[in-house]
Order: sequence, then C-alpha cells, then structure tokens
Amino acid sequence: LRMERQCKYIGFVGCYTKEGQADPFEAHGGVPHDRSKVGTGVLAIGIDGTGKLSFLNDGEPIIKADELPNPAYLCILERSQNSNRPPALRNGGLCIVSELEEGKFQSFALRRDGMKIRARPVGEALDTGGSYPCHIISSAVGSDMESVIICNYGEKEGVLSVFGFGKGDERPDAAYTRQICITFGPGSKADPDRQQTSHAHSTSTVPPLSPSSSMDLCCADLGSDAIVVFSMNTRTIPDGSVSLQCIEKNKASCSTGQWTPVTHVQPSF
Repeated sequence: LRMERQCKYIGFVGCYTKEGQADPFEAHGGVPHDRSKVGTGVLAIGIDGTGKLSFLNDGEPIIKADELPNPAYLCILERSQNSNRPPALRNGGLCIVSELEEGKFQSFALRRDGMKIRARPVGEALDTGGSYPCHIISSAVGSDMESVIICNYGEKEGVLSVFGFGKGDERPDAAYTRQICITFGPGSKADPDRQQTSHAHSTSTVPPLSPSSSMDLCCADLGSDAIVVFSMNTRTIPDGSVSLQCIEKNKASCSTGQWTPVTHVQPSF
C-alpha cells in the first residue's frame, strides 16, 4: 500500500501481547528480557522518501490484542482483482497468525481513512491445526486458487497448514478455508531440549520445477534438520469447487543439530 503526503510506503508490525511469550526457551540459552513487557497489537508504520520511519494512527494499534492476541507473524496482501482472492481482500489486506498453544489465523481487509489505516476482519478466526504458529506467507497456486501457508512450531509432530480460496465464490463475506494439514513426525533429537519433535518453522515458494506442479513449496523443519519440498496443485471436485493438493517430492537433510529455522529460495544468479 502507498500513502500520499506524509509517507511513501506503509508497513505493519506484529508483536506478543501476552507475558512471557517473546522467548519460551530463555532457560536454554534464549535472550533474557523483562517478561512482563507486552505489546498492544498490530501497528502501522509510515516510511517517507528519506527512509524515516514513523508510527501511523498516533501509535495506536490497527488490530488490538483483544481482537487477535499474540499477532506475532503476518503477511501483506497487495492489491489484486484476481477472482482467486476473497472479494473483501482484493484492495489489500493482512493475513495474521495468533501465536498461542491453540494457533489461530485471521485475515483483515485494509482501507485508508485520511491519514489513518483501518482494519476489518474477514470471516472468522480459524484454527491453524497446530500450536504456536510462527511463520505465514501467501502465494497463488496456478490461476485457480490463492493459498496462505502457515508453520506451527509447537505441535508435537510439526504441523504445516495450508489455507486456500478458490475462484468463483463472490460472496462479500467469503474467506479462506483450511485445506491441508501435514504432520512431519519425530525430530533429530540432536538437541534434546529443542529437537525432540519436528518443527515446521518457515516456508518459501518457487515456480514449478516440473510440468506436473503448479507451485513448489520449500519448508524448513528445524526439529529434524531438513528442508522438505512439496509439489502443490489444484483440482476441481464434482460440485465445481476447487481444492488443493500438496505432495512431498523431496527432502534434504542438513548436518545434525544445525537447527534449520528459515528457508529462502530464489532463481539462480
């Protein structure tokens, strides 16, 4: 999103709104901090032509803690009039996870009101299918569906959740639905405190590497020291609606105990 006059671009920052959430592994080498300090929700920031940052909305959150607690990770939906995007989100929006033991996902439509940003929830908050979701991205899968991909760090078997919206549903209140939940299994146990189980920790998408795939998805599994690659496609079911398919196609193991928390993939350079 761009804003005229005072700022050239705007950005959004999530935070922890509950005490003691910023580093649950503080006893195992995490960064010590004042566990009583908490955030207020999702903030909007402005960036002017010189790169200077400033808080918008007088520093007040555009999404408060009582609307969505622990909105720790988010992704921005840029404007798109594609029919594979929920209608309420085509002028821009946010997809946000609530990082709690019972993880939640919520999308919000954005609009500009003078020099302020307003956020409105689209649909209900949905269970992510795992706990402590820690990463979220959005990507189109072919031309028929837009996906929202969430990593759930705290689940016993490391859950990767994929939500989607298929073209054809033009109801004003139409929203994403959960399509897929994948569990990864046990971890490498190289670090007994942090690798007892798999931990889906981040994902990155790439153009399809074979004609049989609409999109390829790479997921970093911190708990088993591996990168897992999935092939993603859509299919039309008999009632005419579109659903997602996600098939594991490869897995690359790293050195044991490396903790692979983040993956970013780009074309060769």
